[in-house]
Amino acid sequence: FNESDESVVARWVENPYWQYFCGYEFLQHKLPLHPTSLIKWRKKVGKKALIMQQRYSHARQMKRATKKTRKLKTYLGRVIRDIRRKCKNPDKKLIALLIRAEKIHAQKRNDKNKIYSVHEEAVFCIAKGKIHKKYEFGNKASFVSTSKNNWVLSALSYDNPYDGHTLDDSLKKAKKNSGKEPKHAHCDGGYKGHDSTLKTQAHVIGKIPKRAS
Repeated sequence: FNESDESVVARWVENPYWQYFCGYEFLQHKLPLHPTSLIKWRKKVGKKALIMQQRYSHARQMKRATKKTRKLKTYLGRVIRDIRRKCKNPDKKLIALLIRAEKIHAQKRNDKNKIYSVHEEAVFCIAKGKIHKKYEFGNKASFVSTSKNNWVLSALSYDNPYDGHTLDDSLKKAKKNSGKEPKHAHCDGGYKGHDSTLKTQAHVIGKIPKRAS
């Protein structure tokens, strides 16, 4: 909204949407901080370095992007040490956030079980196997719907398993919700080689049939 630091703090008191975005569940009537704190915070966090890192990565200028990434890690370590030093008795939420920030600060490119989001734990790196989009970040969801009226019979969330390994749980959930076991299940190519234990006949769309000898 092109607001100054003073007007941001003033509008924050009047704007319940901004307060909810910051994590408050009830309307606040006092200024959250002094406007000059925002200036000091920006200098420590280095928001400009984050923008430039994203631009360099998008332009495939990896040396420049790596340099900005190192600078961001320096900023993060500085903020962590500053909070640890000045906040002697942090609450449970702040302790959990500090532990998560320290893991992000210590993790490296080839580490397993990396953290991809600060505030959302259920975010994983999902390989798409496509040239224009190699990876996505999030989690997998499995839906079962009827073929005629598209009634949703099952909706489950997973981390990042093989698609075929989710079919059994999805069909069992659909059977539990509807009271009937589906006779046929039409799936995309990602469900090839599924391990379903039900009598439901799975039809993989796009599967090439074997030629008769």
